[in-house]
Amino acid sequence: MTIPRKIDFGSFHVDLDDARLWRGGDPVHLTNKAFHVLQELLSRPGQLVTREKLLNTVWTRAYVSDAALAVCVRELRRALQDDAREPHYIETVRGRGYRFVATVQPLDTTPESAGDGKPFEPGSRAHAQTGDAHGADPVGRLAELQQLQHWLQRALARRRHVGFIAGEAGIGKTTLVDTFTAQAGARTDLWVGHGQCIQHYGAGEPYLPILEALTRLCRDPAADSLRSLLKRHAPSWVPQMPALLDAPEPPREQPPAATRQRMLRELAEAVEIITAQKPLLLVLEDLQWCDTSTLEWLAYVTRRRDPARLLVLATYRPVDVIVREHPLRSLVQDLKRRAQCSELMLDYLPQNNVADYLRQRAGGATPPDALARELHRRTNGNPLFMVTLVDTLLGDQPSQLQAGEQLVETLQSLAASLPETLRQLIEQQLDQLSPQDLALLEAASVAGAHFSAAAVAAAVVSPVEPVEARLAELSRRGAFLRELEPVTWPDGTVSSAYAFVHTLFEDALYARVPAARRSRLHAHLGAALEAAYRAQAPVIATELAMHFVRGSDPQRAVDYLLQAGGNALQLSACDEAIGHFEQGLGCIRTLPEDARQTRTELRLQNGLAAALVTARGYAWPETGRAFLRARELCALLKNDGQTANALYGLCLHHLDRGAIDVSHQVAEEALSTASRDAHSAALPIAYRLLGTSQFFLGEFDAARKNLERALALYEPGQHRHLMFEHGTDLRVTILCWLNRVLCLLGRQAPAEALSAEARSFASELSHAHSVAYALRDACFIAQFAGDAAGVRQHAEAAIALAREHGFSYELEESRIYLGWAVARDDDAGEGLAAMRRGLSHYQASGSQYQVPYFLTLLADASVASGKADAGLVLLEEALERAAATREHWYTAEIHRLRGQVLHTQASGPTPAAHDAFCEALDTARRQRARALELRAATALSRLWVEQGEPDKAHALLAPLVTWFENAGATPDSTQAARLLDEL
Repeated sequence: MTIPRKIDFGSFHVDLDDARLWRGGDPVHLTNKAFHVLQELLSRPGQLVTREKLLNTVWTRAYVSDAALAVCVRELRRALQDDAREPHYIETVRGRGYRFVATVQPLDTTPESAGDGKPFEPGSRAHAQTGDAHGADPVGRLAELQQLQHWLQRALARRRHVGFIAGEAGIGKTTLVDTFTAQAGARTDLWVGHGQCIQHYGAGEPYLPILEALTRLCRDPAADSLRSLLKRHAPSWVPQMPALLDAPEPPREQPPAATRQRMLRELAEAVEIITAQKPLLLVLEDLQWCDTSTLEWLAYVTRRRDPARLLVLATYRPVDVIVREHPLRSLVQDLKRRAQCSELMLDYLPQNNVADYLRQRAGGATPPDALARELHRRTNGNPLFMVTLVDTLLGDQPSQLQAGEQLVETLQSLAASLPETLRQLIEQQLDQLSPQDLALLEAASVAGAHFSAAAVAAAVVSPVEPVEARLAELSRRGAFLRELEPVTWPDGTVSSAYAFVHTLFEDALYARVPAARRSRLHAHLGAALEAAYRAQAPVIATELAMHFVRGSDPQRAVDYLLQAGGNALQLSACDEAIGHFEQGLGCIRTLPEDARQTRTELRLQNGLAAALVTARGYAWPETGRAFLRARELCALLKNDGQTANALYGLCLHHLDRGAIDVSHQVAEEALSTASRDAHSAALPIAYRLLGTSQFFLGEFDAARKNLERALALYEPGQHRHLMFEHGTDLRVTILCWLNRVLCLLGRQAPAEALSAEARSFASELSHAHSVAYALRDACFIAQFAGDAAGVRQHAEAAIALAREHGFSYELEESRIYLGWAVARDDDAGEGLAAMRRGLSHYQASGSQYQVPYFLTLLADASVASGKADAGLVLLEEALERAAATREHWYTAEIHRLRGQVLHTQASGPTPAAHDAFCEALDTARRQRARALELRAATALSRLWVEQGEPDKAHALLAPLVTWFENAGATPDSTQAARLLDEL
């Protein structure tokens, strides 16, 4: 296989012609065999290379054991500083071979570029300097800069790329990225967006760094095309990005929340369209603090295969990720395992790079080696520590570096008083500030990593001008701050803006602020931002909530946590919404109990329940607790209208968990509550709940009456909004449950008509979940009729829609139906496996209702494939579950199928089969389920015919066949009629 002769990966370079491996500018020794193993792995990046292939290729003329290969792989891992447990380069595929998992960059291949078409070549200056307050480039990072450029060249060639840059605090991640973006932007026409994650108190703001990056890009006067593309292709994101809003105030009524999958898809597709116009470099910093929604988007974008000129650079601190058990760690590992990302681990600087930095600070003069050795010993090569320590030594006189020997003596004489850690050094620097400057910087740390002079002035209750002057001076000195673009608040306030040179400075300053003063600063800042943003305050609800929580103002904190939770729900960022609502519930417990607080708690509980339903499902225990508490609060408020929603959720919670009796009791309570208010919109909801619970109990006549009442009471003007509160249109759910009832009552044709009406009505609404709900229900109607092709058609449509929008119930149920159709018509093994997977995932969410029915489908498919014993075991389990939960709607059919299996196994009439058929018949008659009665009667009649009792069979079947001839023929009644004719 032909491969490029020069290849880069990570911080390494391979020259195959010269048979050498390099790290930066230093050669790495490898034995001849180890190098050949590396060459074979590099020839198939991301692919499995078997042990046999390596042994036959590397040891062509000699027989060796696997141990020889293992020795070479260990040598390679030592050379690459790789860990077999968490590999960055060579992954072991246990029992088979190895896979090279890092992204490789061929250097003798010229990828498609942009801009001036010239390849990027970091200047020699970048190799000799380090990032610091003086604007110099990173010292010792030439190889890393080259690696970033290789990633960019890949992106410019329309091969999207995500690169993670990892290292501890102060290692130089931000300096490296800033240098690269500045140099890349000077050579290539591209958009560069920066987003910063911040350490949160409570839940974070969903998609924070992405929204920040895009908003900054859209504020550019030259970004008209970008704004237009985002509005057109990512409309769900527009309300969260003030720079895209045409109106000065957000709309009073927000549109229904887009699903999480739609949010992910919209922005991913928008990025692909945007990058077709111009490449995008997206920088996301400090992902160890990022929200889960950002990680989901990053994973989604990375895994898409459509071409995009996109490079994402994401920085993080590995130790923080491990200690906090942040999901970023598993994401990076998964993407690396799939060869879908690259990772660059930044090391401490060696002594020669410290000397390079000193030479740069000395204006090209060469300081003595002793000074570099002493600095390296003291700082261990931590770039931030080194820069800060040199600044401390030199003060305002950088020319002192010319007198290197004197500085060495000074450094050695001060060794006893110099701090041993960077944090201690920062504290020492802070102690040297004037009280006034220290107070301003402490207030700035309260404002956040990025802040405006107006925010600091508001926190300390001072005019903006003097505060701005002092911050400008501190920025010019470069020790703590760097200046950003000025900001403008919605009330017209304009002021300069700044960022801390490093988050360590912000952390140290914030920790110094006494608790009482810290609370006061947060309160002042929150009030100022609230006044400045006025009607646009909901846009920054998360930030305001944080300030009021820390500012000991729980009432305002709760108000903004409610808004922040609502904002998160609009973005389908359910985990963040849950965090906001739970934090709000914690705050409200500190407030006096009165009607206002009870109403506020009810809003929080309703929001929490909505988020939990979407994220965890109705069956989740916390979901039930939220609905239960909402019902208690409604009782305190005597609010029957809100009670209906609480009871709706509580009823479905118990139904999902298989507590059918309890669900029925809640439905009766819902009807009693709704009946107290003649004008209540809750009445059709109550009848829908009652009819559904009666269906599961096997009370089909009562279920039919109540569902028909619900359908008659449905009014689009009154009840259409419930589609967004409950996730599905009420009329669609009524039609779907009513057609199931009619189906079992023997009214197959009306049931099919209602099913078609449900699908048509849902499509007219253009509401994705209602459509998926109706499609899933159509699977049942087709399955009951034995129409495998119809089941497949509806199931595949439901699965496609559920995958697109993240509807877990519809997805897993439809997979079960599709598996049944495949097992019946095509491949029994594949179909049964799909059914088992779907049922396992369905139950994993906590759902227990319908499990007896799904077990029966699985048993039916198993028996049809010749696995009668397995089918019998499944039917026994289905009966046990039905008895435990009182889910009796399909019990008659379970008994019938059980009798059929027993009859088949015995190769003739048996008492057990006879008893099972009789039990099925009795159950169906009690339920007045004509369709199930006909099936049981047909099975029993065939048994009697075998036993020589055709008259009994005729007497049993004749009335049923006549009934179906009058009510409408079905596939089952047609078969029964044939049997009757034979008699």
